[in-house]
Amino acid sequence: MNSGDYQKMVDEQAAVMGVMPCPVKLDDKGSAATDRKSIFINPSFASKVAATAGVNGIRFVLAHELGHARGGADGGHSGEFAADQWATQSLVRAGIGAEPIEGVMSMLPASDSKSHPGANARADRAVKEWHSMTGLRPRPMRSFSGPARRNDRMTPIRPHRFRER
Repeated sequence: MNSGDYQKMVDEQAAVMGVMPCPVKLDDKGSAATDRKSIFINPSFASKVAATAGVNGIRFVLAHELGHARGGADGGHSGEFAADQWATQSLVRAGIGAEPIEGVMSMLPASDSKSHPGANARADRAVKEWHSMTGLRPRPMRSFSGPARRNDRMTPIRPHRFRER
């Protein structure tokens, strides 16, 4: 993927959330971040996300950073939960399933840090938000202490198909 691909994802997620997009800049340090003016993503990190959570996993990461930049999600644990919620809402509005969220969370540390809650707490909240918005029943969450699973066959679900039959 190139910076144009990342920018297109940010533009699409901003559109479904009704906010202005941020420019995406490639950065060879860290994973993904924002200074509230731009979103920075490390292509190496994005490749790992794609291998674990599919292309929509990258979309979730970029939407999370957009949640910090445009959605009003500050730092700290509450800000990370808010950015996850914002990103989850943007995936639902784009008609995307919950699998990318779980895939991304499987890559994150299971334990809390000073700045970020642990992956299990984040995944639990984000997936519950997805189920709340779609009306589907939650399924049991898996623990993220084991190896990540690959999810490259996930395709977007159209919003009107969220009802169980």
